[in-house]
Amino acid sequence: MMLTKNKTISENQCTIAKLQSMVDELKGRQSESSTRDTKVEDALKHEMAKNAELQQKVDQISSALEKERTTCQKYNVQLMEAMSKQMEIQEEKHKLAMALQRAKYRYKHLQEKHQMELNFNMRHTSDTERRLNRQTSALSEHTDTDTSHRGDTMI
Repeated sequence: MMLTKNKTISENQCTIAKLQSMVDELKGRQSESSTRDTKVEDALKHEMAKNAELQQKVDQISSALEKERTTCQKYNVQLMEAMSKQMEIQEEKHKLAMALQRAKYRYKHLQEKHQMELNFNMRHTSDTERRLNRQTSALSEHTDTDTSHRGDTMI
């Protein structure tokens, strides 16, 4: 009985030693696992901080791009208005060029007509002056002959 008792005690001590060894091994694994968990948590915190920084940069870039898009839209509207005004100016310029061309044509035509009238009037004036000169000469001669005839009769 004692022997059985000693044997049972010895087996129990052996089992206890095995269990203690297993507990120690599990504690070591648990410590390693805790160390790994801590490292993973630190890495996770680091990645979360990087993600927060990157998200902040993304937000800043998005905001800047939105401002740039708004500015581009504003400039696009201004460019469209300027282009529309330029088209209106081009149309007005074309109308004015056509009006100028018509005015030049009319001016040239009127100038030619005026020159023809002037030439006609000059010829007519020259003819009239010649007739007047002839009539004046004839009158003068006639007056001179009348005066000399009168003088002969008076003496």
